Amino acid sequence: MSLPAKLFFGGCVVTSLGIIGYIHYSQVRDRERMRQGPVRDMEREARRRHNIRLQVEQIELTKKYEEERDRQTAGEEAGR
Repeated sequence: MSLPAKLFFGGCVVTSLGIIGYIHYSQVRDRERMRQGPVRDMEREARRRHNIRLQVEQIELTKKYEEERDRQTAGEEAGR
């Protein structure tokens, strides 16, 4: 077999092994990501609930602040 034929054959073998290796790696990575899907969903749901809780607390604090501000304003106007 001539040298160019050997080089071409070697290149084909290396390319084929590279493609097979990449596909295997890609499948393993995809499978792992699919397994992590439910975990990410639960984390996302927990963050959403936490954000809603913070939003409700912020609304309550805003209402208390506005009531206190109105009381102080009414007190200052009565003192004039």
